[in-house]
Amino acid sequence: MELRNKFIPKLFTWLNDRAYYLLKYLRHDLSQLAESSDLDILLPDGEDHDLALWLEHQPEVLTFRMRRRSYMTQAFIFFRDGSFLQLDILYKLIRKDLVYLPNREVLANKQIVNGVVTYSDLAMLEHVLLFNYLNGAGLPPKYLLYYMQLPQARQQFLLDYLNAKYGTTFVSFSQMADWNMATHKKLLIYVRRLPENAPWKRFKHALQYAINTLKDLFHSRGRIITFSGVDGAGKSTILEAFANILRKRYRQKVVILRHRPSLLPILSAWIYGKKNAEMRSIQSLPRQGKNRNKLASLLRFAYYFIDYLIGQFYVLMRYKMRNYIVLYDRYYFDFIVDARRTNLELEEWLPKWLYRFLFEPDLNIFLYADARLIRARKRELDAATIGELTHRYKRLFEDLSGKTDHAIYLPVENVEMERTLDTLVRQYIRIA
Repeated sequence: MELRNKFIPKLFTWLNDRAYYLLKYLRHDLSQLAESSDLDILLPDGEDHDLALWLEHQPEVLTFRMRRRSYMTQAFIFFRDGSFLQLDILYKLIRKDLVYLPNREVLANKQIVNGVVTYSDLAMLEHVLLFNYLNGAGLPPKYLLYYMQLPQARQQFLLDYLNAKYGTTFVSFSQMADWNMATHKKLLIYVRRLPENAPWKRFKHALQYAINTLKDLFHSRGRIITFSGVDGAGKSTILEAFANILRKRYRQKVVILRHRPSLLPILSAWIYGKKNAEMRSIQSLPRQGKNRNKLASLLRFAYYFIDYLIGQFYVLMRYKMRNYIVLYDRYYFDFIVDARRTNLELEEWLPKWLYRFLFEPDLNIFLYADARLIRARKRELDAATIGELTHRYKRLFEDLSGKTDHAIYLPVENVEMERTLDTLVRQYIRIA
């Protein structure tokens, strides 16, 4: 966070040469901005063309990427200490085809607070209320807290202003916490009557929105990351901690999948039912199955491979194209290296050859540790088996790494949790 906090004052020094307005500013110290917070900047004239050039020359910045739309530019900035800042530069305040707060109203309420150009608490209230209500949500708690701490006379003035302008019936700010249809309709009626939402302008906005949506689909920043490792390597613990970092620090939508897409249920679900089959699977120890029938193993593997083959398109459209980070807790590599874990009698060459028909995940992590450390965590495998499986995973990852230029296959020794997570963060930034 240190480099992020050092960068923010420099950003506003650069912005001082532009007609900017900091939006949703709750009058706190910007150098202590919460890790999960981003910055919303209104640039009515759209003068952000040299932002990328300026970012390239900031020593704190490790890398960044830009996403441009018709009404805004987003900058995703990664700093050298692993911290992150999302910067949303808006040219107009618009939701789909409707401008909900015209720029002229923001400009008319200009204020300078703590040396930062922003708008009045009245304009901010209109902004956050309209934005959230038009999106089917009430006013977020942090804004409720801010307005409920104002002097009583100021609170009453703001409520009277809203009710007179929009025809609402608010008697307190606490009412704004919960969305309701009646208020939504009144706000929508007012917004639709704005000159900025004349029919031909709405048609233009709707067309731009459709183009933006298509661009987002074909320029998705969703990623697929897999975690592999022998039982006891700390895989699940690291995965959960990493998912938490992605959600809080990098503000990513994260979904965790167990082993495969699971479009098809586990085979035992056909006998015991889905719920009971999943419970039996959780309670059974790995590598304890008695199956030695190669034909039965081939049939079972074919079933699971079909799940990967078909399910990858589901994962692509349901998650990756919608900018989710998909984390696999175990992946297809188990069938190549450790088929016995899923009670299969299978030669390594077949699942390895079939891997070419699957989309390569963006980042593949194999967590390993010394056999004594693993057995101290879990005593499910003997030291010789741990050593053999670790060797086979490393060999597989080395082989796959040498055959690709767009996916990462990385063995990571998991001894200290913080060091492992630092390594994963650096790799995530590479593919972000």
